[in-house]
Amino acid sequence: MATRMQQRRGTAAEWTSADPVLAAGEIGYETDTGRFKFGDGATAWSSIEYFSSANDIIDGAPAALDTLNELAAALNDDENFAATVTTALGNRVLLRVDTADNWANSAASDPIDAYALVIEADTGKAKVNGNDDTVVFAGLDYLATEVYVDGAIAAAIPSTVDSTEIGYLNGVTSSIQDQINTLSGELDTAEADISTAQADIVTNSGDISTLQSSVATAQTDITNLQSAVTGNDTDIATLQTDKANLDSPTFQGTVVLPATTSIGSVDGTEIGYLDGVTSGIQAQIDGKLGTTTATATYAPLSGPTFTGTVSLPSTTSIGNVDATELGYLDGVTSGVQAQLDAKADLASPTFTGTVSGIDKAMVGLGNVDNTADADKPVSTATQTALDLKANLAGATFTGDVTVDTNLVVEGDFTVNGTNFSASATSITIEDNIVQLAHQNSANTVDLGLVVAYNDGSVGHAGIVRDVSDDTWKLFKGVATEPATTVAFAEGSLDDLALNNLTAAGVVFTDGTQTKAGVPSLTEFAEKTASYTLDTLDHQDNIVEMNSASATTFTIPTDAALAWPVGASMDIFQTGAGQVTISGDTGVTVNYTPGNKLRTQWSSATILKRASNSWVIYGDLTA
Repeated sequence: MATRMQQRRGTAAEWTSADPVLAAGEIGYETDTGRFKFGDGATAWSSIEYFSSANDIIDGAPAALDTLNELAAALNDDENFAATVTTALGNRVLLRVDTADNWANSAASDPIDAYALVIEADTGKAKVNGNDDTVVFAGLDYLATEVYVDGAIAAAIPSTVDSTEIGYLNGVTSSIQDQINTLSGELDTAEADISTAQADIVTNSGDISTLQSSVATAQTDITNLQSAVTGNDTDIATLQTDKANLDSPTFQGTVVLPATTSIGSVDGTEIGYLDGVTSGIQAQIDGKLGTTTATATYAPLSGPTFTGTVSLPSTTSIGNVDATELGYLDGVTSGVQAQLDAKADLASPTFTGTVSGIDKAMVGLGNVDNTADADKPVSTATQTALDLKANLAGATFTGDVTVDTNLVVEGDFTVNGTNFSASATSITIEDNIVQLAHQNSANTVDLGLVVAYNDGSVGHAGIVRDVSDDTWKLFKGVATEPATTVAFAEGSLDDLALNNLTAAGVVFTDGTQTKAGVPSLTEFAEKTASYTLDTLDHQDNIVEMNSASATTFTIPTDAALAWPVGASMDIFQTGAGQVTISGDTGVTVNYTPGNKLRTQWSSATILKRASNSWVIYGDLTA
């Protein structure tokens, strides 16, 4: 049977959406267009040019040239057609024609093109330039044989037309006159536009004249304003002579000031006191007091000295002593402090000497006799009541003891009975550790917490350490009330719901997964340069190598970092730089076909199979 090769394929839209990087030489085929591309191992699909098919080459060709055979015949079956064309083009020379006079006039400034044939049209003489495009006409020698240009061509070149003018024809097509006519029409249009612009300028000139007139009027207004300002300067000078200066003014005539005016330290209110006062104020005051008795009869307000009996009103205060405190002196004789010192304080008094005159009735102890403590009698009712009380220290209770309210035990609380029953709705224990089976020295009983319930039948559930196999069990459905042991066979293991669980290992009934757990989320770590594995945290996770240039991922020896046998991790090449996976000296790395990630977005897994021995597998290349 013949060997069949099947290439990667898909529609144009599918290739564009995936945009993969094809391996070097790998073919990608578009099923809906019939076109294909070759990969180079580095360029994405969207950036690769399509391979030109036969349809692309002859698309749009005439019927006589729409097959490869017809195309070959048109080229005379020349296998070296490109070389033939190149040779033919290389054999062509540049021909320049002008009159002898024009060549002589431009000899000093017009360099001749390399490999050009220069002809004087009116003499038939010719010159040839070699490979030197800096030489001028005068620097070339005439050929021994004259070269005559066709008479029609020579006649068409007037003696006044130089080579520069002939050069203007370069690139000009036929119907030169038509082109000139077109240009003439465009020039006419341009002239019309210029005429319109000139008319606009004339119109604008009128606007400019109007604006100039407005400016002249404004200039006149400014001149008049300046004249008015000059006149005002004179008025201001005159006005200044009629006004008093702000600093040290001199007034004339009667000066009228507002009522709130102050003079020196005399304010407006004090000045108001003069309203209605006639001249000779001091004389009037002296007349009221009498010129001879004013100072002898009346005391000054400041520092007066009184004689005789001074009577003050009842509301008078002296210093910090107010009128109420002064009133306390009414009826008090001399020696007030001496009288106060002889009195005891009402609150917490301290007596000295012998205090007499106080009997037991005064202090509410009329039935108390002055006898010694040992002789004081105890009443029958008191003794009966005391006999019914328990001692505060070392009390012994008999019968049932009922506490109606709270019971606070300051010391240890020991219950020696068989059962301890608590009907409280909640129990709070402040101790951080609750110990069960304190006396279980022989380890013969099950230990744990048990609850009872009734779901149609009595059952027990709980979490108990089974002494028979040293295992904690979460159970339910045990009918027999647990005593020293739990009848686990009567029930079954219960369900457990929790958040996170940390365990050294997970044991399944089939014996699998006895050690490391499998993480539920993959962690990514990015490296932008060459990297040597330096942590166990990358186990079962991914390291992304993201660099534009080539990098190396190195596996260390067990002495540097001891990964467990069977542990693995993945490596992604997320950058354009190719990643090489290798091991330190002493580490064996097994792989095929090579130890390099093939291209961007390729991945590989490294697996430790033995001490200092690893295997690499994935999208690799040599």
